[in-house]
Amino acid sequence: MCRGEFRRVLSDLSEIGLYQAQHQNITPGSGVYWYSYNSYNVRMIENQKTILEEEGEYKEKTLESVLGTYEDEKNEENINNKEIKVIVEQAEETHSIDPWTHIQSFPCWWVVLVSLVGPVLLPLRMLCLFIIFITSYITAKLGLAGLAVNDQPLTGWRWFLQRFVFVNVKIIGGCLGIWVVKKGKQALAKDAPILVVAPHSTFVDWLVVGHTHSSPVAKSSLADIPLLGVIGRILQTVWVNREDENSKKETASQIQKRSSETGWPQTLIFPEGTNTNGRALVQFRTGAFATAKPVQPVVLSFTNKVDTLTWTWIQRLKAHHLLFLTLITPLTIITVEFLPVLSPTKEEEEQPRIFADRTRSVMCEHLHIEPSDESMKDAVAARKDFKLRKDNDVVDSADVPKKSQHASTASIDFVGNLTFGI
Repeated sequence: MCRGEFRRVLSDLSEIGLYQAQHQNITPGSGVYWYSYNSYNVRMIENQKTILEEEGEYKEKTLESVLGTYEDEKNEENINNKEIKVIVEQAEETHSIDPWTHIQSFPCWWVVLVSLVGPVLLPLRMLCLFIIFITSYITAKLGLAGLAVNDQPLTGWRWFLQRFVFVNVKIIGGCLGIWVVKKGKQALAKDAPILVVAPHSTFVDWLVVGHTHSSPVAKSSLADIPLLGVIGRILQTVWVNREDENSKKETASQIQKRSSETGWPQTLIFPEGTNTNGRALVQFRTGAFATAKPVQPVVLSFTNKVDTLTWTWIQRLKAHHLLFLTLITPLTIITVEFLPVLSPTKEEEEQPRIFADRTRSVMCEHLHIEPSDESMKDAVAARKDFKLRKDNDVVDSADVPKKSQHASTASIDFVGNLTFGI
């Protein structure tokens, strides 16, 4: 058989099928080569089929192996991500912003600046403050003359004198070199009888009283200071004694009464109840929210390059130091922003804590800061711990308690106080 015939046989074999070729009737002699080449080709094709099947199985196994490896890596990656997420969540739970500590720093350019302009600004501003305080004191005495009980809204000429003192409080800020920028719109007393202001972080937060013409809630010890006490009475301040439960009840009753009657100035409350460093909003007291009346949140922000205002529980500088530094600073800016009025739901009317927490969340979101579950009790414990460690010579300028564990936040006083001091 020639090579061409052999190729023809292979071609025919592929066309008639393996089964027929294998069972051909081949006579000895004439068809021996056919049978031989037929059998060889059958074996060859069967071997090729086996090889292809084995190769296919190998590819399938190899693909399954690769996919399996990818899935394993993906599952391992997911496990690692979950572990990382758990670690981060645990770290966030253990991490707490310290709202009680503040460390002032003063750059060289500011020191040079106040050294040049301070000697001029200080005496002029001190003189202006003296004139404004004396004028406000005399005006307040006149407005209170012959007024035995100050439990009704002021009317007539007394109302005009009260407004004059409110304006003087605004001017006091100017005498300190403070420029107040107001944003938003203050609601009317009938729409929001209570203003809640936060953060309460500086020694001049009380300037908001003059810019809002509102009556503050303040600690009763300030009423005993001759100058501040008289001015506070003409502004119809609500005095509260933190240590006296009867005083707290009386304060709550006054706030409720003023919120329900017309003619009164809006009541201004710092619901944190004490000074912080402004890095977080501590737990709000419920006094402003127990009246079941709408409240208007008011947020304070400070964009100054140098901070001479922050006054909190743990810091080196005292209030008189900060006053001096503010007086010699050319310009200090405070932004007062009025947020939309918040009205309590039925549930919040029955549970003021929920209303207080919702209001705090709104203010935190606007200020881009975090809420804190700490309260004034934690502040007292933190400062006590700081002083103890300071006495033991283990405290330096950067060694401050991260979170106080000495006090519980379960008991929160009813009313947030306007604290000129601590």
